[in-house]
Amino acid sequence: MIQKLDGYHNTNPELMESGVIITDGGRHFNINDFDPSIFTIDDYARKLSRLNRYIGDTFHPYNVAQHTVIGAQTFLLMGLVSEAEEFMWHDCSEGVTNDLSPILKKMVGPRFKEIENEISRRICEHNNIPFPHTPMIKEMDNNLASFEISILIHAGKAELYECWDHEKSYNKFMEMYQIIQQMKSYKPKPPGPVDDLPF
Repeated sequence: MIQKLDGYHNTNPELMESGVIITDGGRHFNINDFDPSIFTIDDYARKLSRLNRYIGDTFHPYNVAQHTVIGAQTFLLMGLVSEAEEFMWHDCSEGVTNDLSPILKKMVGPRFKEIENEISRRICEHNNIPFPHTPMIKEMDNNLASFEISILIHAGKAELYECWDHEKSYNKFMEMYQIIQQMKSYKPKPPGPVDDLPF
């Protein structure tokens, strides 16, 4: 008979309460009363860079962080800085709950979506991000999904599209976050007197 192995999680009564999830370094939180201050943007970058899209069913690993950076960069090049920042946060709840396939979400019923939405709301409010998200966020998300499913799953053309590894995805995520913060710092200046114009 195999004896029970005592470890960190099953010898600490606080960690055995309903809804408790353990994260790196022994940090833990209760998903029933999620405190968004426990995680920073760095935590989400690390988590999402290790979380594959489509439950790993692409020909090469393709993670949530890369998906996020591509959407945010697209918004940025459209001149939509606020939407770029919002897109950076739109999947952060998956760093807390992980993700389920759309089919499983339907089978589980509305409870999972309720939990996911509540965690997203708390994360966004804590970081001054609009929630519910503006419609363009979902539109961008859907268009990216259409591209990803077509190229990375159905056509199997992953060799034509660079899928970043976890380290590159983490770095790109943090770089994009810093770029957006920099772009937010630029404020339009009203035109001065005609004499001040450089011509």
